[in-house]
Amino acid sequence: MPPVIDTGLTVGEILLEMAVRYGIAEEDTSGGPLSLPASNTENFRMLLSALNRGYSRFLNRREWSFLSRPLQILMDPTGQGPLNVNGDAARYRLPEWACMMPEGGCGWKYVDTLSAYGEVSMRPYEEVYSLLQSAGTSSTGTPMYAGIGPYTAGGGRASAVGGNGLGMSDTDWELVLYPSPSAAYLIRAAFNLRSHKLVSVNQRHIAGSQNDEAITAEGIWALYESDVMNPERDGAKEARDEAVALAVARDVKKTLGLKGQITDQATGGMAMPRLNSSGLFVNGVEMVLE
Repeated sequence: MPPVIDTGLTVGEILLEMAVRYGIAEEDTSGGPLSLPASNTENFRMLLSALNRGYSRFLNRREWSFLSRPLQILMDPTGQGPLNVNGDAARYRLPEWACMMPEGGCGWKYVDTLSAYGEVSMRPYEEVYSLLQSAGTSSTGTPMYAGIGPYTAGGGRASAVGGNGLGMSDTDWELVLYPSPSAAYLIRAAFNLRSHKLVSVNQRHIAGSQNDEAITAEGIWALYESDVMNPERDGAKEARDEAVALAVARDVKKTLGLKGQITDQATGGMAMPRLNSSGLFVNGVEMVLE
């Protein structure tokens, strides 16, 4: 399936709000709207660093309901599928949050009946890419190995560190499979997003629009926390605390009733077998019964 479309603010939108509140947004000489400090790379670096510090703190505050996210990829042996990179049947675009190993260090599970294998094992990206290059177009079959690495919008390989003049990456991510698939196999993996980083102005955070203010407030507090003489410091901390408390309360309410065993009063309250949570999603997030 296509990558999840998240609803939160983009990195650029959050950074601009931070710049405005911190007083380092750039003014338009013609009277236009304020903008990011593109002419001052140090200010931009400071904003991005503060946002990622605040974002990391937010993601690590609790077991948020959105932290575990499943992703399915339907392979296309023709290379013409909506996720294929450069018309290559062995390469598939991934969302930004899927740039690391799947949850638990496991591989991608086959979820169809076409494959004789149970999963595609994860290997270093360079290793899988080299295998593909060595085999050429003649090697097709059921993929055994997978690697995750960077690629550019034009379809070529890229460095994970980009260059758009602002210290931010224009790089996307891809899944590379070996051998190239010979059929429309369907694979699935879950990702824990706790170590997710924000690296592109067009990227969106993965917590949903309901947490826009909390993440913005975390970033603003990260700007002010070491600025002990700034009169706005205490207000920034108070705003952060309030926004985070509201986000936690909302997430707790969202997950109430989704954990535990199901009991049937007709059986005298005896616990019924645990339900398989596969396919149970709330707002695009898989719910796990424990």
